[in-house]
Amino acid sequence: MKTMKLCTLLFFALATVLISCDKEGPEGPMGPEGPQGEQGVAGPQGEQGLQGEPGEDGNANVIASDWFDVSWSTSPSVFATHDETVTDITAQDLEDSVILVYFESGTYVYPLPVSWTATSTVNFAFQPGQIRLYFRAETSSVPPAGRARYIVIPSSSVSSTAKSLDYYKMSYQEVMDLFGLD
Repeated sequence: MKTMKLCTLLFFALATVLISCDKEGPEGPMGPEGPQGEQGVAGPQGEQGLQGEPGEDGNANVIASDWFDVSWSTSPSVFATHDETVTDITAQDLEDSVILVYFESGTYVYPLPVSWTATSTVNFAFQPGQIRLYFRAETSSVPPAGRARYIVIPSSSVSSTAKSLDYYKMSYQEVMDLFGLD
């Protein structure tokens, strides 16, 4: 019985010592990162989400040139031209696109063609790689000073809503706003 008490007492003493032990010293540095594990098996396809709201029409394929200064071939005259190289207009663009040209003089922007006076007009013509602005008058006149820009709207970039619009009847600012141009 005495041995049993002694064993029990030693057991409790040993348990107390083991339970009350603390780590000694500071924690060591982080070890190196292990190799990347294998890719797991793909899970099942999730459910289809709800249909989102339709977005605004974009202008990904719309070409808007920078403004370029117009230097007429002769002045005064009854007929004058200005040729501008336009490398971004192809024969396909001429066939499939709406091409708008604007002439800025002073603070006004005019869609072409425009009757400048009762007897003079400014108009344009395109061919692949070139735009020609021309001025016609019934009597010798000074062509208007200004600058011009063109906008090419390919048929592929026109949404079903926009197809019903008549761009030729829209103001310059309406076209700029419609396509998010500046």
